[in-house]
This record gives sequence, C-alpha cells and structure tokens, in this order.
Amino acid sequence: MSTTFNIEATMADGTVWKTTGDQRDIAWFETEPFGCPFYQMQGRPFTFMRYLAWRAGKREGLHHYSTFEAFSDACVSTRNLDQPDGEEAPEPDPGPPAPSAES
Repeated sequence: MSTTFNIEATMADGTVWKTTGDQRDIAWFETEPFGCPFYQMQGRPFTFMRYLAWRAGKREGLHHYSTFEAFSDACVSTRNLDQPDGEEAPEPDPGPPAPSAES
C-alpha cells in the first residue's frame, strides 16, 4: 500500500485544491486521539483523508485553518485522486443468491 496520497479537498466556500499527504501526515494521524494505526485506516476512511488533506495543505500553505476541527467544519469533501472515479468505496460482495431467488 502506498504511503503517499494525492488528495483533492472541496471547501464550503467553493474552493478546490490538491495536496499530497505522506508519512509525516500519517504519523501525526496515528497519534491523534481519534486516529488509528495505518493498517486500520480503512475503518476511518473519511477522517483519514480529511486529516491528511488538512496536515498536508497546512504544510504547503494551501489553507489558513490552524486546527483540524476548523478545517473539518469547512471541508465539504475530500477525494483520493489515486483511485479512479467510482472506486473510492467498492460495493460489498452480496454473496450467493438465496435459494428462494432461484424460483
């Protein structure tokens, strides 16, 4: 799994910007009270992407939000640009059809 994430953030005021989160940002996420180890980040995908967008965007001077909470309130959405459209959250496998579905 990659340890860099190319992220697009869309803010409530309509601004859209792109940044790249890396191991520095992931390490900070792991230490937050709401964070988790990298291998468990799939359990918090939206918080993880928003946090990386905030940290990397702050480091790159792309926004003025001094806290993650303020950023999160103003952030409408984040998107992992490394995933093709439509593949961000794959649909779960429904499994085999029920026996009653065969009639």
